[in-house]
Amino acid sequence: TELRTVAFLEAFGQFSWDCLFSPKAPMAEGISPWSEAALVAAIEAMDQTAAAKLVRGAFKAGGGFGAVKPAFLRVIFSHYAGFGHPAIYLMKAEELIAKLGDGVSETLALQITRYLCLSAREDLIPEFRGFADYLAVDMGSSPVPRADMLSGQSVRATMALTAASGANPKAMWETLLAASALNMLRFDEARQHRVQQPIAQNIGWLDFTHAITFGQAVLSHASKDAALWQSGLMQMACFVGRNAAYLADEDWQGWHVADAADFFARQKAALFDMDAGEYIYGVHRLKMLRATEALCAVVGAETARLLLAALNRYLNASLRHRHPARAAWQARQSVLREG
Repeated sequence: TELRTVAFLEAFGQFSWDCLFSPKAPMAEGISPWSEAALVAAIEAMDQTAAAKLVRGAFKAGGGFGAVKPAFLRVIFSHYAGFGHPAIYLMKAEELIAKLGDGVSETLALQITRYLCLSAREDLIPEFRGFADYLAVDMGSSPVPRADMLSGQSVRATMALTAASGANPKAMWETLLAASALNMLRFDEARQHRVQQPIAQNIGWLDFTHAITFGQAVLSHASKDAALWQSGLMQMACFVGRNAAYLADEDWQGWHVADAADFFARQKAALFDMDAGEYIYGVHRLKMLRATEALCAVVGAETARLLLAALNRYLNASLRHRHPARAAWQARQSVLREG
């Protein structure tokens, strides 16, 4: 059908776009005897060659994706890294394998391995350096705070509040998810258009939407392994806190969605005739729709109301695709600082 053709064209267009603007980087050849500990060590050392050989060793030994997944999880939930992408990619890779079969699993495992070796470690940035300390503490049993008590708090304060109530992980997860949605509803949209500002303050919608899709990934992984809740919650706290400086007292009630089923039907139909700039913006619309619909089915009514309103605002927002004036100003400031 025509809709299937549109979907295929959108996917192939994204692949082609990425390949066109990406340097050729062949995957390292060779096979090493499989060892989960060795794979974790190789990824932590950012040694792509050693890590790829070990993954091939796992598949040659017959372990498949199930053998390498625990190593991936150990790395992913030991860091606040890659802006949440590692946990999301692992979840989506498993969904893709379930649909396409085991024939794609080794290729996907190698791609995840490369990404984990290259992903930025935000937990090394001073703002998030406390993350590692919170992995070693016992989660407290204080009453779980409301979402509006978290939205607008700093990273440090949000992590402390999360740790104090983390002994009730599912409830704490939901309040962090609701706070992430509330942050989206309070985003000072004018911030994405500013020109004369430091690079560290470059902010846009994707800085907010990732908190939602990452929250879905946390639920997916931690529901299968409860040991992952602590790190997942602390990473969600980092997302909530990192956007505190970019909020305003927005009146968001106008974004309330009265009929969720009708809203999702209309927005899904719109995906097949998008005008969303570069392909990546279309991908984010798709994944936010899928994530929000799935999450609304497993959370309370108030959290679902916030999630739907946040998605509604995002889908109707003006997204900044290019910023030449800002790029020129920031480049000039960098040169001036260097003398």
